[in-house]
Amino acid sequence: MIFFTFVGWSESGKTTLISALTHRLREQGRRVVVLKHAPHGIDLQPEGKDSRRFLEAGAQRVIVLADRETMTLLPPLTAPTHTQLAALALDAEFLLLEGLVIDDVPALEVHRPALGQGLRYPPKKLAAVVCDEPLDLPLPRFAHCDLEGIIRFMEETQWNQP
Repeated sequence: MIFFTFVGWSESGKTTLISALTHRLREQGRRVVVLKHAPHGIDLQPEGKDSRRFLEAGAQRVIVLADRETMTLLPPLTAPTHTQLAALALDAEFLLLEGLVIDDVPALEVHRPALGQGLRYPPKKLAAVVCDEPLDLPLPRFAHCDLEGIIRFMEETQWNQP
């Protein structure tokens, strides 16, 4: 499984890039799972709702089936490990993490200088930068639209978890 994390400031284009990469990978017949980190927390099922009560009672997994989507709820993971994330991703070839930095998982920073901020992470913590403007960094740089180049880079640079 190819693990890769995408970091950057809010509105830098992380979600747009991950969506485009997911679409391109699916066109190629690849299996993709995306994990969105929500560091400020969200309640998918508010207190008192049946599905929340099942989790609180100790269920290992709660599946909510609705007309337009299916949602799987799990107990919270604090400081998730590679093994836990791989188990969540099932049989995926690619696990793309948005905003979740884990040791030894290569990170691509999505950067837009027009936001008026520098890089969010120090270059030594990054594998590459996605930015449409030239940067004076000792890192590979890809344009936001270079999906094939980014995919090739992920395949070559991957932290490969069996």
